[in-house]
Amino acid sequence: MRGSWGARRCGRAARAAASLAVALLVAGSCGGTGADPGRVDAVAVPLPAELCDVAGDLDERNGELEAPGVYDLDADALASVLAVRRRLLEDAAALPTGDLRRRLEDQVAAQAAIDADMLDTWDVDRTGLAAAHSDSYGAETWGETVRTEDGTELSTAHHLRDAGVVRERLVIGCRAPELTGGPAQKTSQDPPPGRLVFVRGGEGIAVADTTGADERVLQGPDGWHATDGLDVVPGRDDAIVVGARQDGDFGLVVMDARSALRHVASRPGEELTCPQWDDTGTVLLATSNTAAAVDRKVFLIDPTGNRPSGPLELPFASVGCADLVDDRLVVSHAARRHGDGHGVWTVGLDGSDPRLVHRVPAACNSALGGVDPTGTRVALHQTCGDPLLDGVWVVDLATGEADHIVTGHAGPPKWSPDGSWLVFGFQALGSDDGMSIWMVRADGRQLREVVGDVAFTPVWLPPA
Repeated sequence: MRGSWGARRCGRAARAAASLAVALLVAGSCGGTGADPGRVDAVAVPLPAELCDVAGDLDERNGELEAPGVYDLDADALASVLAVRRRLLEDAAALPTGDLRRRLEDQVAAQAAIDADMLDTWDVDRTGLAAAHSDSYGAETWGETVRTEDGTELSTAHHLRDAGVVRERLVIGCRAPELTGGPAQKTSQDPPPGRLVFVRGGEGIAVADTTGADERVLQGPDGWHATDGLDVVPGRDDAIVVGARQDGDFGLVVMDARSALRHVASRPGEELTCPQWDDTGTVLLATSNTAAAVDRKVFLIDPTGNRPSGPLELPFASVGCADLVDDRLVVSHAARRHGDGHGVWTVGLDGSDPRLVHRVPAACNSALGGVDPTGTRVALHQTCGDPLLDGVWVVDLATGEADHIVTGHAGPPKWSPDGSWLVFGFQALGSDDGMSIWMVRADGRQLREVVGDVAFTPVWLPPA
């Protein structure tokens, strides 16, 4: 869903708003009262209306370049969209001052080379990407570096990161200036006791208390490096599972809070993401980490060897992260057929009785962090074409009602043992800082940062 930018778009965006969270944001940008009463010290610094109008047109062009719709464009049609976007970037770069202007000018200087790199093999690339129902075309269409007209060698990854920061700063300045500087924090209430285990960037697995104090790094298994996702068995600290890599092998490494290696469930050459234990610590779920939907599977892994391990046969053309509730799976980012909208579904372990719980907004990817201890709610992190829909969401499994409780870049949200709090990796929109560890009550209040950057994928351990 595309949101409101300048005043000329406010009426259309308000009519298009499909959820309470979006409606409040639109109302705020159009002169209404979109402020969150739980926020404190918000600073409103709106950008000029002329810049917001250009940014709105630029956002519409960016929307045409999102997968999978971009695969409908042949090279000539894509070149036309890219040329219009470059002209709009030039218009936008002439309007602001300071850091935002410098960033836009840098993007303008590099964009022609990036676009040419994408167009070079587009008609071949798009055919394979569309057939694979890929959510991402970056790995196929761009090299690691490009050379600009003045001979400068440019890192494609750095350019895309910087372009994303620019876009988010335009979104915030035009539509949600109360998010300037990141989310305000309110920290009067203590979370439940316990410890947090998480990935500390560059150092490995670390553990700290729920205030972020007494941090220490755990010695991970020799040769294995954390890649993505952690989970623990409720109430235990001897079954910390983490997605990891060793040379060309990927696997799920199980260790305890004293760094002892318990088990490695390895699948050579295939990365598994978002691992989830069942409540007994005898069965693991994980999802193959690939942009191609046709290759993505939910795996059941039994470290005890008491039941077969392998991909589950589910009635979905596309799947995401999954968790267990009673004798059923909860699967995020799932669709029955390619081209259908994605959503949160429940389904039997044998693939029987699929039921749609919640439909995810269009142009959004969502991934499950976990089901709460009562089995009644699921926490998701969501990334969308509209950055104001990014963040942490809580979905009621009985009603499908969804609450957007934190806006920004979030990793998998994990529940506290009593189900009242969530902990997650987080980076504010428009921020250059690395991801850090935040927590919040499940109703969206008491938001606070507890571990500074770079840290991510936290889970909740019992007290020492």
